[in-house]
Amino acid sequence: MPKTRMASAAMIREAFIKAKEYHKQYNSENPPKFDMKMHSLMRIFDGMLVKFTAHQAYDIVTAIRLGEEFNLNYTVDKCSEAYLIADELKQFNAKFVIGPAYGGKRDHEIRNRDTIIASVMEKKQLRFLYFHRTSWSRYKYDYGSNHNDA
Repeated sequence: MPKTRMASAAMIREAFIKAKEYHKQYNSENPPKFDMKMHSLMRIFDGMLVKFTAHQAYDIVTAIRLGEEFNLNYTVDKCSEAYLIADELKQFNAKFVIGPAYGGKRDHEIRNRDTIIASVMEKKQLRFLYFHRTSWSRYKYDYGSNHNDA
């Protein structure tokens, strides 16, 4: 198991590279020997949703970079510190699932969690869904004044 965030990102990147190569070979005239792990992971290159979970700003950016590098259909979930880097996040075509935005801050990963996350992200016109315990609230992506729960 990796002991640093950079090692974790490198391990994920390596798995994605292997899965992409497996996917390429699988769709060729000479498919590779069946590999359950690679076969499952290669589906992300057919558009299967990838869900990255990240609370802290640098982990959010790492998840986005991985998603963009491999041209994935992805979301970044939790995003406790997204409001701190909202301006930087505008340069990416990322989708976010934020929340819950309240509760204890026992864990250092969520020490900067704040209830203003959704309002900051809306002002910056970032695409997001808000998760609240067991219910989902879906905001329209038009960023107008009419937000409907679905």
